[in-house]
Amino acid sequence: MLAQLAENPLWLPVIVVAGAVALLALVLVAPWWIKRRRRVVEVAAPPLQVNVAALPAEGPPERGPSLRLYNVPVRCAMLVLAPVGRGAVQPAAEKIGEVIDQVVPGLASVAEAHRTSIKVWPAQLSSQGFLHQFSVNVGLPGDAGKGTPWSSVCGRFEAQSVPFLVGLLFCAARPNGLGQFLVERETQWPDMLRVVDE
Repeated sequence: MLAQLAENPLWLPVIVVAGAVALLALVLVAPWWIKRRRRVVEVAAPPLQVNVAALPAEGPPERGPSLRLYNVPVRCAMLVLAPVGRGAVQPAAEKIGEVIDQVVPGLASVAEAHRTSIKVWPAQLSSQGFLHQFSVNVGLPGDAGKGTPWSSVCGRFEAQSVPFLVGLLFCAARPNGLGQFLVERETQWPDMLRVVDE
């Protein structure tokens, strides 16, 4: 074959150009392909450092809908919401009220009346990761809130068959023994939290 190419030198530039194009394609595509195979999805830690002890230790407002955590009236000071799963999409701002009403009916009106600070975190890959991030960033005073007015609840729920994670920070009018709670089954939400229209 080399002898044939030597007899017909017109093929030589074609072969050189074809080889250069193949080499260029390999140089451009190979790093992308290797990077794609090694890609690891990382969820950035949400920037939510809350010094709970520095927040106003106010109980629920006297008027409007109220919230009970195990029958103790509490103010919902903060709500952190996150979709679950790789590639999950955060809810639109105008839909957040509909979403959090699926935790317990009426929670959106409580959040409005209590002037709850609402944070939406990036999609979480696991419930345990979210619970850890929430407890680290929102550290309750005392013995995980026990003996103080502060308490929190974290757990999973679904809104229109879409899974979400939620962390709620509460403040009662006086110190109590509530502390931190984890909702392991969605059926626990109504047992823990109740909205009362007053």
